Amino acid sequence: MDFITLCVLAFFGIVCFFLAKARGRNPWLWALLGFFFHVFSLILLFFLPRGDLEDELLALKGKVRVLETQKDLDAPKMKIQ
Repeated sequence: MDFITLCVLAFFGIVCFFLAKARGRNPWLWALLGFFFHVFSLILLFFLPRGDLEDELLALKGKVRVLETQKDLDAPKMKIQ
């Protein structure tokens, strides 16, 4: 393996690392995938949804639950006869 090939492979690994980090994925895994699978891993990383999307949805779901609880606390109490 010559020096230029090694530099190109390292370049794909570095690009995949920073792109995966920005998209909420495991950067070290994607750096290795980028090093070994080059353009294919870069294309796959572009088309996959963000990795942190599930965390955002769970956080949003927790906030909605808190708001519903606060709304229940502020609601007037009904008298049972």
